[in-house]
Amino acid sequence: MVEVLEVNVDEEIGRYDFIPRFTQAEEKARTMILTPRKRKIEIVGSIGAGKSTFAKWLKRISPTEMKILYELREDPDDIPDPAINGLKEAVEEVLFEEYYPDVHKGTKGVSFKSAYDIQVVYARLRLAQRLLAAERDVAALHDGSVTAGEFVFCEILNKYFGYLSDDQRRRFEDKALLEILKAPPTDLIICLTCPAEYALENIVGRQIAKQNRSSETGGTQVKSVTDLPITLVELVQQQCLIYSMLPKFMTGVEEREVSDNGTPKRYKAPPIVMIDISRIDPIEQNKHLIFVYETMARALELRKAD
Repeated sequence: MVEVLEVNVDEEIGRYDFIPRFTQAEEKARTMILTPRKRKIEIVGSIGAGKSTFAKWLKRISPTEMKILYELREDPDDIPDPAINGLKEAVEEVLFEEYYPDVHKGTKGVSFKSAYDIQVVYARLRLAQRLLAAERDVAALHDGSVTAGEFVFCEILNKYFGYLSDDQRRRFEDKALLEILKAPPTDLIICLTCPAEYALENIVGRQIAKQNRSSETGGTQVKSVTDLPITLVELVQQQCLIYSMLPKFMTGVEEREVSDNGTPKRYKAPPIVMIDISRIDPIEQNKHLIFVYETMARALELRKAD
């Protein structure tokens, strides 16, 4: 059974209580993340939910001891490693040169090879990052997940778009689960949820900021959600739906059985902390950060008891 904790905010907290409670919550979260061993935390959510920004903010608990591991080269990892950079190159090559072109010319219900390949290269990257974090003995914030990331992507590509066939999905997930069972465990999943409209507006805001920084004027200029590709809009809508029900989705992953040389095995999900990022804003509201820290600490205590 997946352990789930939801972050809720007590808006009535008094101003005189704020500083001591914030200090206590931050210290408890820091202690739970760094001792008795360095914890590994996966941050998941839809495109536009703000995973990378949240990871950078959370790192402030212990800037020198916590490391962030990203999925693309545009955000350099806090643990520089040539092998990881090579895997990121492979992800970007499949993503931009194979998968995106196939999506643009594809038809719903028709599968294609790159929909399988993109899952494989992402999983290789994330598993390699987990191994690296364990080898370096650091507290790691992973910008993404295999089970709560790629498996969600598989669900959408398979059931909604039809780009990933049933056989492709089964082959990828069975192999990935076996690799996950052999890899260093994850201690906590933080799931950022939000309405699709919120995530899409964030994507538009990011695109406008990127356009303003760039001297290039060619191509379609994004000014509103209507300027985004329809496949991206539909993907975000489906992601937001699944992430709002992630505990149920992960229960399904736990129920799957894979064979390891004839021995049946099952994946055990870590505790999940659910944060509605459209309602709880720990970046702009320090008051909200108190409750994020407190909920994380409780979740890590559950993991410690496993």
